Amino acid sequence: MKTFQEFKKSGKTLSEYLLLGDEVDKEMVRYFINVYTPAQTATSRLVQMAGGHLKFRNKHGKMERIFATLRKNGGHWYYAGLCFSGESRPAVHHIFMRKRGSHIGNMNWFVNIHDAGCEYLIEPEKRWFYLDLNTQSYGPIYAGTTLHILDENGKQLSQEVAQTFDSRLVPFSGTDRRPPEFRV
Repeated sequence: MKTFQEFKKSGKTLSEYLLLGDEVDKEMVRYFINVYTPAQTATSRLVQMAGGHLKFRNKHGKMERIFATLRKNGGHWYYAGLCFSGESRPAVHHIFMRKRGSHIGNMNWFVNIHDAGCEYLIEPEKRWFYLDLNTQSYGPIYAGTTLHILDENGKQLSQEVAQTFDSRLVPFSGTDRRPPEFRV
């Protein structure tokens, strides 16, 4: 069981300390409710810390904040991850894009339909990267992100999930390494 007192002593951030499915003590539940008041959600079975960490685009294309979440099961509280408001499943970020006509070497190039300043490319090894034309930053797309590839009329052609890879091989520029759609 992960305790609030151990968390305070650890020097870690909450996201470093808690892993999906970790059981937590009642003091940690109180922390979730009281750290930023009022809590986003506080019921007998679900507690979400106020404030919202990031914004994810949901499966309908709408940007929503995600919240550190605890859920109760069998009389015990467990860390459920970063979830949309009122939900206890980890949120999945969705990116909607169209293929561009140009290619870079043997990589395919895509443009975000919600943000023309954000483009994506995929390597032959199926590794996805973003490029923010406004900040000139780039980097890998988070593993688990659902990518929707649309035709010119908005009809979905395919869907895939970004996979993990060794990020030590990827150079970054700028100070905020998150793609623009992840920034609040």
